[in-house]
This record gives sequence, C-alpha cells and structure tokens, in this order.
Amino acid sequence: MAVKVKTLYLTIVLVALLTEMVNCQKGPSTSSSDAKKTKMDQSCDKCTCIPGIPGTHGIPGTPGTAGRPGDDGQNGVKGEPGPSGPAGPRGFKGNSGFPGKTGSPGKPGKPGFPGKTGPRGKPGFPGPSGKPCPKGAHDQWRYQAQKGDKGVKGSKGNKGEALYFKAMKGEKGEPGNDVSSFLNWHHCLWNRDDRISTSKKGTVVQECNYGKRHHNTALKVSFHGNLGGTTCKRWYFKVNDQECSGSPIEALIYPPPNNHPKTNHHLIQGFCPNVPAGATSVALWVGDCPGVVGRRNSTAYCGNNSSSTIMIEEGPMTFY
Repeated sequence: MAVKVKTLYLTIVLVALLTEMVNCQKGPSTSSSDAKKTKMDQSCDKCTCIPGIPGTHGIPGTPGTAGRPGDDGQNGVKGEPGPSGPAGPRGFKGNSGFPGKTGSPGKPGKPGFPGKTGPRGKPGFPGPSGKPCPKGAHDQWRYQAQKGDKGVKGSKGNKGEALYFKAMKGEKGEPGNDVSSFLNWHHCLWNRDDRISTSKKGTVVQECNYGKRHHNTALKVSFHGNLGGTTCKRWYFKVNDQECSGSPIEALIYPPPNNHPKTNHHLIQGFCPNVPAGATSVALWVGDCPGVVGRRNSTAYCGNNSSSTIMIEEGPMTFY
C-alpha cells in the first residue's frame, strides 16, 4: 500500500513540473484566463522556470481487492523416519474366540506292539450250584468209573545201584582265632575351630595315642568332620610319624566356588598294615596339594562350629 502511495505522489509532481515548463516556453497568453490573473510583469522576453513547492500528500486510495491464492508448491523431500518410541503398556486380554469346527477324523494308526502279560488276577467268587442231574441221565452227563479186573503179577526186578556216596568224615581243623581278643578300638574327639597356615611340609592337626595289642594285625583309621581351605589342601594320616605303607590314607580337597561354604563334612579312612604292637601315635596332617600352585600364606580350616573325630580300630588282616 505504501509503495502505491509513493508512486501516485511522484506522478503528480512530474505532471506539475512538465506543465510549468510548457507554459514558460509558449510566452504570455492572450486568452481570457490570462486577463483575470493579477498584475504581473508578463512582458519578459524569456521566462525562467523555477520549480514550485511540492504539494501535500494526497489521500490514500482504497485498498485493492485481494489477489487469488497462489498455486500449491511442490512436495518437499521425504524426511528420514524418526526413532521408535517406547513400547506402550500391555493391553488387556481379549475375549476368547468361538470354538472352531471339529476336524475330520485322522487315519487309523498302525497296530501297536503287544503289551506285557499282566499280573495274575485274584480268584473269582464261586459260581452258583448247578441243577440236580435228571434221573436215569447219568450216562449222558458223565461216565461213572467201574472197577477193572485184577492184573497179572509181574516178575521181580533187579537190585538197583546206589545213587549217592556216603560222606566221609573230615579231619579236625586248627582252632580259630578268638575274635574278641582282637577287638580294640579308640576314638579322639575335639570341638574347636582350627585355622592352620599350611606348606608343602605339612602341619599336624590332631594327634591321638593308641595301644596296639598284636603285631600281626592292621589298624583301620578314619576321620569324620568339617574340612576346607582357601586353596587345594591334602589331608592325610601318619602312624608313628610315617605315612602308611602300600597306600596312604589321604584326601585332596579343593575349595568350593567363591569359598562358600568355607567347610564341608568329609570322611577320610583306610588301613595301615605292618604296625608293631605297643604304644602307637596316630595323627591327622594337612599340607598343600602337590603340583598345585596356590597363594602364599593360604589357610586350612577344620571344625567350623562342629565336632571332629578320629577313629582307630585293630583287627586281623582277614577283616580288611
């Protein structure tokens, strides 16, 4: 709107200037309109035109009618899909659908293998009594046995041979050992929580003193109690400061995962032959497992709020 007003104003100014210039070039006019003018010196030979004072702005015109809407622009480039939104809450369970139609029956399967014979059933109840047989109809229902004629006497048979031999009395055996004289057992019981620093040389856990009666017997030694360790530990017995000959009485116990629980119940037992009669020392030892690299200053545990027991029994070698 402001541009239109400026354009109109400039047009009016230019028209006024051009009109003044034309009048000056024509000279004094003899028309009746010139007589009515005020007294002026119009006898100048040559007129000099001076621009007049610009007029005031005219009244702005009325706004024109609105133009028609422009055509739609072209579609823009399709943007990339945005990130997936969070999953919505789980909806309620829908209503159960209507049951479907019953399907057609399948083909008969192949005959199965015969099953095992079942257990014998219980005896049935006795049946009702039969009707009495009609008189004179015995031959129709059953045959009555009749006594036959006496047979001819047979000849005497030969004497038979003996089928079994008479057992012969064996020789008298040597007197057996009096088992009661060999029954000699002893047990050591203690209730404490042992934390033992171990090494490859081993450490004594508990020692028991025992009196062996015979030289031709063996010792059965066993341990019952809770054992554990921060690394693999070897628990073993020594009799008179020596491990048992032949097969040592031992157990390799590894720590549980994450060292929990710290201890578990274990049973270690075996027998020691060739132990002389007299005062005998039986001791439980613990040391590091052979060939296992463990941490320095590792600890072995025995007890853990429970009792520990060492059992010692003497008996003939035939017992074991």
